[in-house]
Amino acid sequence: MAAWVKTEAPWYSGTVVSKPKTGPWVPPYNSYSLYLNTDQAGSAGLSMYLGYGGGTTYTAAFGGTGTWDVNEWAHMAGTYDGNVVRSFINGVEVGSVLVQGGITQVGGDLFFGLQRPDVDLSRPQYPWEKFKGAMDEVRLYDRALGECEIKELAGTPCVPPDTTPPVIVPTVTGTLGGAGWYTSDVTVSWDVTDPDSDVTATGCDEVTISTDTAGVDITCQASSEGGDASETVSLKRDATPPVIQFSGNAGTYAADATLAITCTAGDILSGLDSVTCPEANAETSFTIEAPPDPGPDPGKSKSKKSKSGKSKSASAKSDSKSKSQKGKKRSRGRRR
Repeated sequence: MAAWVKTEAPWYSGTVVSKPKTGPWVPPYNSYSLYLNTDQAGSAGLSMYLGYGGGTTYTAAFGGTGTWDVNEWAHMAGTYDGNVVRSFINGVEVGSVLVQGGITQVGGDLFFGLQRPDVDLSRPQYPWEKFKGAMDEVRLYDRALGECEIKELAGTPCVPPDTTPPVIVPTVTGTLGGAGWYTSDVTVSWDVTDPDSDVTATGCDEVTISTDTAGVDITCQASSEGGDASETVSLKRDATPPVIQFSGNAGTYAADATLAITCTAGDILSGLDSVTCPEANAETSFTIEAPPDPGPDPGKSKSKKSKSGKSKSASAKSDSKSKSQKGKKRSRGRRR
């Protein structure tokens, strides 16, 4: 049930809608009714009355926390969903009572602004039985309206309740190598969104990993009216290259020496993807050849030949002279 009302007094302003029983005025009095009254402390409020269970049981969801201005329009509503009776003032729930059982059907007509037709309106102790003021847009439904529907009837924009937790999306920036290892600085940033309600985030600031690590977890947590969410990113960083070592190299070797050079490679953090590191370990023989003899210097050979020629020429002259002298002697001997 729902209606716009403008009251002449802040309390005891009377019944808005009523479905009373006929016959003796005994419980449950009504199948249902919506009326303005006060609690025992005198606080003005709204009651959603309900007879239920098919017997004499009844209850009322009274809300005294919601007030309204006299001679100003206010929206009043009451609902029952089979489990809870609720009352609303200007779209805000002000009272509720747990109830289990169907609405008791008591017969009778439906009344607006009056509790029941045979009420003695002269009785001052029951002023709430007759409404004092004006009302408009009185509505009855065959189902319980939701909170948003009531807000919209009251002219209040309704934001549907958030039923989903925030969405967390990580972004990882860096150079990814083999086996999930990053080989550079790694930056993690987060995008946290919830279109339906405000978000509170923890650990979702941008983070940069700039040192080698065998594994680190970075977690972003967020919560909203729709629930909690969490995302974790696991990172491994190894930006240090492998270490290669050679051992057994003597540096200098004899011609018939044996080589025994060993190569080892390793990476203590991320290990090795592949290794190409041959060993030199074998008996090796060498052949050493002397360079060819270049022979005498051509210039020096000519000089020696010249001297030799002079010697030969001198010798020839000596022989010729000797022969000449001999010939002369012989010639002289013949003349005798």
